[in-house]
Amino acid sequence: PAAPGGARPDETVVEVARATALHAAPDAAQLGTLQPGLSARVLGRAGEWVRVQLEGWVREGDVQPASGGAQIGVSAAELRADPERHVGQLVEWRLQFITVQTADELRTELPAGQPFLLTRGPLPEPGFVYVTIPPQEAERYRQLPALQELVVHVRIKAARTRYLATPVVELVSLVSGMPGK
Repeated sequence: PAAPGGARPDETVVEVARATALHAAPDAAQLGTLQPGLSARVLGRAGEWVRVQLEGWVREGDVQPASGGAQIGVSAAELRADPERHVGQLVEWRLQFITVQTADELRTELPAGQPFLLTRGPLPEPGFVYVTIPPQEAERYRQLPALQELVVHVRIKAARTRYLATPVVELVSLVSGMPGK
């Protein structure tokens, strides 16, 4: 709807209309509940979901430095929309392992012969992610069952490949998902 005088209201600022669940990502577990009247800034949209940024205060004793310093909640869509902001950053992503592959001449963002994990995600997104791994780790990951979920800290190397909208990232650490871990 138009604001008085025909101008559109600022669509980047919204107000919570009713008590609503807050999620880290679309279809992810609920983090908490937002109360009606709370203002938020819209950072992105994905289907029926809106990513919001809230501002508020908490007691200093209730927070601590983030473990690993990885950003949480960065989507592949956000990465593609603003690659300059995200390339080089450390992020925490939940991925679904598919297989270990070796880079070829069609994947110019990866050194030829570089082993990488072909994964789906970041979950719950439906796309793919190429996760480079050290050559000595390839056999370890080949032992993983297909569709195993992994939580990883990765450094973003490229927002997309030359031919596909597939992010290229470098594995920094495995947070969870490896049997025996």
